[in-house]
Amino acid sequence: MGEVVSRKYSTAVFEAALEDGTLEQTKAELERFVELYGEAEAVLLAPSISKQDKRLLLGSMQLSGLVNGLANILLEKDRLGIVREIKFGFDEMADEHARIAKAVVSTVVPLNDGQLSELKKNLENATGLSIRLETEIDQAIIGGLVVRIGDKVLDGSVRSKLEKMLESIREIK
Repeated sequence: MGEVVSRKYSTAVFEAALEDGTLEQTKAELERFVELYGEAEAVLLAPSISKQDKRLLLGSMQLSGLVNGLANILLEKDRLGIVREIKFGFDEMADEHARIAKAVVSTVVPLNDGQLSELKKNLENATGLSIRLETEIDQAIIGGLVVRIGDKVLDGSVRSKLEKMLESIREIK
């Protein structure tokens, strides 16, 4: 249920920001709100603190525009705890609107800047999207790399190749 609710808020804020032409400003302000929320989370979620005191705390954050309205609505509805999920959903929609995709690259050893740049260029050419690379180390792949973009997986790992080879050998028997 929390995911459905947070998605509705994300969508509402995204559509309002798009309509207002404040997408980038709203994204930055939402980022700032999540950071400030993290520092004040214990107080903002404490049932022993009055809504009036929480409202004062939110006011001291000096949030602007849509994010200020969002913060106050979340406070009134006792839903401040989903602000991170709202930001995540907003960021996904903003990236999709800007035709940006996140690619998670798994390798055994870190790639150097040249390799990352070349990989990014190749992925952008293949997808027609701007790519934001995230890297992770995974010893289980043995060698090569695995790239995940959304629900697509490009598996160029040694482990995958060995598994396919083993499967072919089993089919021969």
